[in-house]
Amino acid sequence: MENTVTPLRIALLGYGRMGKEVEKIALERGHEIVCRIDSEPDFEAHAEAWRTADVAIEFSVPAAVVSHMERCLEVGMPIVAGTTAWQQEEARLRKRCAETGGAVVAAANFSVGVNVFLQLIRQAAALLRPLPQYAGHIEETHHIHKLDAPSGTAVSMNAALEQGGLPALPIVSERRGEVVGIHGLYFESEQDCIEIRHEAKSRAGFALGAVMAAEWLSGRRGWYGMADVLGF
Repeated sequence: MENTVTPLRIALLGYGRMGKEVEKIALERGHEIVCRIDSEPDFEAHAEAWRTADVAIEFSVPAAVVSHMERCLEVGMPIVAGTTAWQQEEARLRKRCAETGGAVVAAANFSVGVNVFLQLIRQAAALLRPLPQYAGHIEETHHIHKLDAPSGTAVSMNAALEQGGLPALPIVSERRGEVVGIHGLYFESEQDCIEIRHEAKSRAGFALGAVMAAEWLSGRRGWYGMADVLGF
C-alpha cells in the first residue's frame, strides 16, 4: 500500500549504523533529513537547520541520550528515542515532558516484530502463571559493539512477564560477531520446553518502526511507547 503520510523534516540525533538506516527508510517514505547531529558541536554547526525540524529521531549512545531528550523538550521538538540504558532518568524525563507539553516515543526496541513478540510474552505469562512446573529464563545475543547488557529488549521482556503476572526471570547475555539481535524466552518442565523467540535479520526493522513512530507522533503531546504507536 502506498505511503500517504505527511512528509516530515527530521533531525537525526546520532549518525552511526542506526542513524544511517533511519535516514534510508525516512527518505524512502518521502521525508527529508534536515540535519545529522553526531556530537555536541554539531548542534551549533547545524543550528539553523535544527530549528526547522518537525521531529528528532535519536539513536546515539547512552551518555548522550538524556541531554538530547532534554534539549528537544526545552524547544518543544517531538522526539523518538531508541537509545537504551538511560531508564534510571525516565521518571524525571517523563515529568519534564508533562511540564513542557512535550511529545516523546521511547522504546527499547522499535521493531514491529519485537513488539508483537512482547505481546505474546504477556499472553504466555498469563497462561503459565498457574503452572509452577515450568521454570523460565531469558537469553539475548547481540553484536560485540553493543554497549549495554542485558539489552533493553530483554528488560522489556521481563516487564511483559510481570504484566502477565509472572516474576522477572534471569537473563543470559552474549556478545559475539555482528549478530543484529536474538531474544528468546524459555520455559522448561520435566516433560517439555516452550520457546518464544525473535531474531532480527537486519537493522531495517528497527529503523522502519522508528520512522513509523515519528509519523504517528505528529500532532500529539505526551509520553508514549511503541505499543501505543501500534495500537496494542
